[in-house]
Parts: sequence; structure tokens; C-alpha cells
Amino acid sequence: MERRVSDAPEKPLLIYDGDCNFCKRWIARWKLATGDRVDYISSQEIKGRSQFPEIARESFEGSVQLIETDGVIYESAEAVFRALAYSPRWQWLLYLFQHSSLFAKISDSAYRIVASHRTLFSTLTRLMLPAESSEYELTRSLFLRLLGLVYFCAFFSWIGQVSGLIGPTGIQPAREILQAEADQLHGFERWHQVPTLCWWLGAGDGSLQGQCAVGMFCSALLMLGFLPLPNLIVLWLLYLSQTVAGNLFMGFQWENLLLESGLIAVFFAPASWTIGRGHRTSWIGLFLLRWLTFRLMFESGWVKLGSGDPAWRTFRALDFHYETQPLPTMFGFFAHQMPHGVHAFSIIVMLIVELVLPFLIFGPRRGRLLCAGAFAALQLVISITGNYGFFNLLAVVLCIPLLDDAVIRKFFGSGAKPVLQRPAGPAIWSGGALFVRGLFLALVLLITSVQLLSMTQLMKTWSNSVRATYAFVYPVRSLNSYGLFAVMTTNRTEIEIQGSRDGKTWESYEFRYKPDDPVRRPRFTGTHMPRLDWQMWFAALGSYSENTWLVNLSFRLLQGDKKVLKLLRSNPFPEGPPRFIRAVTYEYHFTNLATQMKTGRWWTRVQTGIYLPALSLNASH
Repeated sequence: MERRVSDAPEKPLLIYDGDCNFCKRWIARWKLATGDRVDYISSQEIKGRSQFPEIARESFEGSVQLIETDGVIYESAEAVFRALAYSPRWQWLLYLFQHSSLFAKISDSAYRIVASHRTLFSTLTRLMLPAESSEYELTRSLFLRLLGLVYFCAFFSWIGQVSGLIGPTGIQPAREILQAEADQLHGFERWHQVPTLCWWLGAGDGSLQGQCAVGMFCSALLMLGFLPLPNLIVLWLLYLSQTVAGNLFMGFQWENLLLESGLIAVFFAPASWTIGRGHRTSWIGLFLLRWLTFRLMFESGWVKLGSGDPAWRTFRALDFHYETQPLPTMFGFFAHQMPHGVHAFSIIVMLIVELVLPFLIFGPRRGRLLCAGAFAALQLVISITGNYGFFNLLAVVLCIPLLDDAVIRKFFGSGAKPVLQRPAGPAIWSGGALFVRGLFLALVLLITSVQLLSMTQLMKTWSNSVRATYAFVYPVRSLNSYGLFAVMTTNRTEIEIQGSRDGKTWESYEFRYKPDDPVRRPRFTGTHMPRLDWQMWFAALGSYSENTWLVNLSFRLLQGDKKVLKLLRSNPFPEGPPRFIRAVTYEYHFTNLATQMKTGRWWTRVQTGIYLPALSLNASH
């Protein structure tokens, strides 16, 4: 039976329980959505003025009440959806409620559950959603521009290596890998399992470098703030294409981290010509970026202890790390000289930062600011002691969504004034697209939560539906788990590639960044990712039969391939390629400070054996 009040309001009026913190938190957000098109008042104020006697006191305590301008009263979920329908971006909710009996039943049931557990859901609201008084437009702008910088650094670094690594005459040609996949996959399955634009554009040098050039151009536009949404979509597609084509040379965790960050950024960016102000920030995108930062930090800490590696359990991991990491810097040399007590204390601090602080991300503002500062400081220490390409920059950029506009103004001196409780601006997404965002949120939370629970052993098995969903989204490499150095390498073995014209006198090829000459100072790579140097570190952990790409490298050197030689620091055979190539192994250790100052040597090394027997273009030697 339809209920009415005799004293109808001039504007729709939503009445809520003013003693309910959950109600007050959400009303504050609904005010931002509907602006001055709907009035809001607490039931306590209504009682004090003895208005609307047609509504029983128990009704006020049980659910929100919406009074329309014709005097008709609505309550519970329908009242919420009718009020939000005065904002164009939320009208789809009322449409679904009125036209889908299933959606209406689910909504009413969910409302009753929430109403019966207001304290719990008030806490969850406070933890998961940003404060309604906080602004994030400057935060969003800074994050997206710096993400554009990360993309630019990644493409700029890769474009100079791509031909030598995966070009037609490279070490591991993408064309050959794709051909092998094409023999096994057909139609949609080919694009789904191996999602690269090289199926369409080819895998020649022109295509590979062209994709990088377009990526750099779109990155520059994003840094300048132009067309954020289209550029982010193109950048994600291009980097996914290159990551898939790059195979093992693009198989590092930060490729997946950039892909996941870039995909979430698509749902965080404004659908406008520029990144400028005037478009309210998506809380879904903001939450997912914070959720990604939480997982990155927490999982990085958890794998260290969860692996069971005694080096971490006994707090001795840093006694080895600075010396045995893939590409140490000169500051890594000095950090290695510190006593064990300092290393052990550093591990304790690091584990607190990675395992404890991440939970503050979903707490009050001060906790998030503490996390942002601590995470950034950790990345700074990592970046000055070791070379990890653009990873550290990206990890710092992911700290920005933990801030708000007030912090950005303070540190960057923005003269823009905060605009709180402003009326709803232009809609960022249509109702249908907003529904897609909700589905994306559900998908990300489903997959990544299961990954996290599995990593922590809280979930032993996955349901068939989750397995099927994960198998479907896995090829795009954008929903991942993270964690480096779960097991610490305690000895450093380096591979040295040597060439010879007569099979007796051997000359060494020098790499640009990895240790070879003991006198050469460990270098900084900045945001550049020297992928061949990194893969040489991994190859030293196994045998050449497990790293057939190194055999391919040897044959390219025998052929004198200029694109491959450009990846190296020196070519000991400038007049023509050698007749023979082999690889030997050395065990490396940092010298101490006294030896370094006296002799200039940063490393000591002892040859330990033959890694790859001598090869020639005609036959092995």
C-alpha cells in the first residue's frame, strides 16, 4: 500500500538515522553525487520538529526514508536508488531495481543485512573508501603523469635493445616463437593465449621498434596530460604486445606490475581531453591502486619468510644480497661492508615495512601517509644499492594514491584551492561503463584475493570456477602476485664469453653493466633495464642446456651480428668475428675497503670451470 505525507517537501528529502555512523558516512557521499537536487536530514531533527507524523519512529530506525515532492514515501534500497537517480551517473541502479526482480530481491536482502550489522559495515566503509572530505584530483593527475613517465622509460629502454634481443636476427627472434605458437593455436585462441600486436603487424625490426615509438609518443602525451584514457588503453596494449613478444627477455615481475598498474589506471583516469580538474575521482580506481600497493609490499615480505630460506630466517640474507644481486651498484659495494648487526637490523626494519605497515593503507589518513613515506624510502635504498630498471620508480609512483590533494599542494605548491562538497560534475562514465567498472572491481578482488590467500596458505585449493576465470585472464599478465628474492643467492657466479681465432688465445667480450673486469666500478643503470646483462645472471644459476638462448647468442657473435654486438660494451674482434666462442665461469666476491682503496679493485674472482664448450659455425670444437 502506497504511503504518503500530507506536508510534501519542495525537493526530494532523504531521512536517515543521525546516530548511525554508517549512515552518516554514506550520506556524505550521496550528497556529493546528487548535489542540491536532493535534501538530506537526520531523523533526530525530524522528531524535534514533529514533522511527518505519518512515518512511524520504528521506520526511521529501521531504514532510510525518501519523501518525493508528491508526498509518496519510499524506504530501504528503493529509497536509496531513487535518491541516487537524481544524479545521471547513477540512474542505471534504479532502472535495474525496477526492471529486474532478481536485482531488486538481492538489493533488499543486502540492505537488510547491512542494516542489521551497521557497526561492522561502518568500519569496512572507513577502511575501504576514502574520506568524503578528501580530494584526489591533483593526486590522480600526478599519478597518471608519472605513470606516463614510467611507460616512457620502459619503452625508451626497450627500443634500443629490441632488435638485438628479439628481432629477426636477434638472440631469440620473436618471429620464430610466434610461428611455433601459430602451429599450435588458431583463431581467437591464438590472440587470447599469445596477445601481441605482432600477429597483425609482424615481428620485424620495423614493427617492434615502431610499437615502441608509438608507446613513447603516447607516454609523452600522458605526461603532458592529454587524452589520458585513450593513451592509457594504447599504452597497456602496446606494452602487453611487447612483453609477450619479448618472451624471457621481458619476463620480469615489473613488466607484470606495469601492466597491472596500467590496466587499473584505465579505470582511474577521467574520460576527458585532459587530466585537468572538474571530474570527480573514481573511488574504485583509487581503491584498486591502493590494493595493488598493499599486495606488492605485503607479498614481497611474505615470500621471504614463507619460502623457508634459512638466510631470511636467521637474518643473514643481507650478508649476501648486496654482493650476489644481479647488478649491484657502487653503493651496494659499500653496503656490503657493513657488519652483520646492521644487516640484521635492516632486515627487521624491511619486514616491518613490508609486512606490518601495508595494513595501514586501509586505515586513517596518517597511516596512509606513513606508508607512502616508508615505502618510498625503502625503494630509494633499493635503487641506490642495486639496479632494477624502472621498478623502483614504478613502486614509488604507486605510493602516490596513498596521498591526497592536501599533501600534493603542500609539497608541490599548487595554488588550487580545495573544493569540498561541490555539486556533481560531468559524469566520468555512463551507467553501462560504470557497471563494467564494478565488474572489473569484482574480478580483480576475486583473482588477487585468491592468489594472496593461496600464498599465505589460508586457501589450499581453488574452486573450478575460480580456476577457469584465472586461466582466462592469465594471458594478459595483469592480475598477479609479487615477491622478489624469496630464496637468497649466497654465491656469485659470473659467465664470461670469450672468442678466439685459433682456439688457443681467447679474448673476452665485456658487457655494459654486469661484473667482468674486477677493476671496473659497478655502474648505475638508472631506469634503463639492461636485459641481456640480467639474463646472464640468471643463466649462471643453471646450465647452458637450460638456457639455449645463450647458445644462440654465441652463434650471433660468431656471425658478427652488429645488432647483437651493440648490446655489449666492447667487441674484441673489430676486424671480423672470431672462429670460436666459448663461455667460462668465475666466482666473484667484493673486495674490502682497504683493498679497494689500495688497488682500485672492486672485485676478486677465481675461474671455476667451463660453462659452454667452444663452438664454431661449422662444428663444435
